[in-house]
Amino acid sequence: MLAKQGWRLMPDKESLLYKCFSARYFPRSHFLDSVESPNCSYVWRSIMAALPILKARCCWRVRDGSTIKVQSDNWIPNYPTNRVFHSFNAEVEDWLVSDLIDQKLHWWRRDLITTIFHREDADVICQILLSRRQVDVSIFWLHTRNGGYSVKLRYHVARQGEVMAAKGPPILCNEKVETLACKKALEFAIDAGFLERVVEGDNVNVMRVISSSTMNFSMIGNVIADIHCLHGLGRVGISCIKRGGKRVAHDLAKYARLVDKDMYWMEELPQVAVEAMYQDSFLMNT
Repeated sequence: MLAKQGWRLMPDKESLLYKCFSARYFPRSHFLDSVESPNCSYVWRSIMAALPILKARCCWRVRDGSTIKVQSDNWIPNYPTNRVFHSFNAEVEDWLVSDLIDQKLHWWRRDLITTIFHREDADVICQILLSRRQVDVSIFWLHTRNGGYSVKLRYHVARQGEVMAAKGPPILCNEKVETLACKKALEFAIDAGFLERVVEGDNVNVMRVISSSTMNFSMIGNVIADIHCLHGLGRVGISCIKRGGKRVAHDLAKYARLVDKDMYWMEELPQVAVEAMYQDSFLMNT
């Protein structure tokens, strides 16, 4: 429970609790970098006792990376130690994550990253999704779907011990891929001038999250927030469809693996998906 009280200090910097504690105990640093002082209150001493739990199981969600230390902060989700795993050039030990990002394009500097880091580290860093908006840095709990702290799951994780760290490089999960696809599709539709747009997907969780106005604190929360911003640029309909009703998208995805350039079809049906289109239409009307 003490860890939960500490967690509440991080998302809401406008709360009276945060303002009181930050003014006294960490006026020029982040809560996670704070320490117990000799004359601190009993409440603060109790929160500090639970701080190692938060440090071990929290992860920074990369925005512009200007406050995240490459070497010492947890900023790589679903990866052993949640930090750079392999040794790297000592000259960049004091770098911030912002040094690895092209701040104008909001892209990872892949050439620089692959030069500095081990291949496994470089691959997983470049998989972290970035927002194109200038937003505040935030932190999320690694072991919940929405990124919020859970006392129940905290005890479950504690029982599992260090087995949780026995993971290899992450693979893009279905929810992450579908969320990113929704964002790309909306951006393309806006650029193409469509005022009314419809987003369909077969992942119930993704469709529920992007249609909700509630702030999401998960590792892909920045992408979800981008989608929410795109909602305001015209009318957007969001619906969840049957998994079997995505044959067109499935066929196009298979075709995309064979090409190395962006392709778009406007007011026409790509030949590779003609049969799938008829099958999807039949399923939607049954």
